Amino acid sequence: MSFRTESESGQHFPREIESQGQLLRRHGDLEGARAYYEQAVRAAEAHHGPDHPEVAACLNGLGTVVGDQGDLILAQACLERALRIDEEAYGPNHAVVAREVNDLGVILRGQGDVAGARAYYERAVRIAEANHGPDHPNVAICLNNLGLVLRDQGELSEARCLLDRAVRIAEAAHGVEHATTRVIRANRDKVFTLPRV
Repeated sequence: MSFRTESESGQHFPREIESQGQLLRRHGDLEGARAYYEQAVRAAEAHHGPDHPEVAACLNGLGTVVGDQGDLILAQACLERALRIDEEAYGPNHAVVAREVNDLGVILRGQGDVAGARAYYERAVRIAEANHGPDHPNVAICLNNLGLVLRDQGELSEARCLLDRAVRIAEAAHGVEHATTRVIRANRDKVFTLPRV
């Protein structure tokens, strides 16, 4: 695979490489996306050093892709490293940190660690609300994920409340037919069809 990542001076641009990885992931080419993200991590480390937020952004993308591929151990390692870098750079309550905390929740849930996932999702909700307010689309995504974990834990009443709130936020932000809104609504509707405990 050929990477178009150099300027006339030969300088690598990690964000351009990362953008190619994002594009390939959206089109379902996870192997290609992984190769670009791995290259982006190396380029960011070479350009900025190992503990720079650009490295964390590339690690977050890599962690997401390898998680999509089913390598949840490597995904967790990438996301934990990204989280450490960004917490050091921005502090524990920055919006970028919320993204990584939420993504770690996804990985832990995939590993069957619903208690660990719940703790990450609860933290992601708090950070997202503090940074964006209670009605932001990022809050809706975090509420959706927390609601699914609560469902997994059998806390259906609380799950229903959170998912209903997430649907209201998503509908207000995106409209009723947006893909994100439809996914959150479907998750909510599944919980509403489960018997009450």
